[in-house]
Amino acid sequence: MKDLISVGDSVMWSGSWGSESAKPVRITAMELCAAPRQKYGVPVTEVPTTMKNYVNFTLDNGHWAYGYQITLMNDEQLRTIRECSDNHIGG
Repeated sequence: MKDLISVGDSVMWSGSWGSESAKPVRITAMELCAAPRQKYGVPVTEVPTTMKNYVNFTLDNGHWAYGYQITLMNDEQLRTIRECSDNHIGG
């Protein structure tokens, strides 16, 4: 598992405050906040995974998320996402 979360990373996002099924998304921006579940903070490009709950994420699907709504992908999930993207682009 990665030690850092960065802008551009693919992650799993659970919408509706974490109650929806997780969907793959890409992080487009991040703000490091003073406390968990705050919406505004300081723009950053990467943070340690241990700080995830202090980050507000902007996602490529037009939504934003608190850190608890984000789950890092394991290597197998990342490979599957890449393969699906490659097949979609090529097909």
